[in-house]
Amino acid sequence: MEDVPLLVDHMLRGRGKKMTDAAVAKLMTYTFPGNIRELENVVESAACTASAAVIDADDVMLPLETDRPWHVDEVIVGDFWESVARPYSERLITKNQVEHLIRQGLERTGGSYKKMLPLFRIQESDYKRFMDFLRRHNCNIDFRGYRRK
Repeated sequence: MEDVPLLVDHMLRGRGKKMTDAAVAKLMTYTFPGNIRELENVVESAACTASAAVIDADDVMLPLETDRPWHVDEVIVGDFWESVARPYSERLITKNQVEHLIRQGLERTGGSYKKMLPLFRIQESDYKRFMDFLRRHNCNIDFRGYRRK
């Protein structure tokens, strides 16, 4: 964790952006299970979405912690296409955040992508489109580990 400020400076070098102490402190509250790649995704996302040259704590979007209790309404505000797919394509959320959401959905549905449709407010007719989105962005998770015995 003590390397986070140095890593952030290195990642932002040449981008014309700096991060406030409060933003770095916020980064240091997260465990980064994805290691440096996950930190890099968070910093890159903050750099892209921050409107000013200085990135503040409000600009830093940490991935959801995997051990937190998960509630659909906490993650999905509208439907999947507006709340996840569009922000992902606009680089407002990271691949790790999408994967986390899919893992949580698989956990809640016992490993069924089909049963995730109502959780993510996806029409049944969009199932193939949903699966294509996940495949295209390498966000499909092996469901077998979530199947109930």
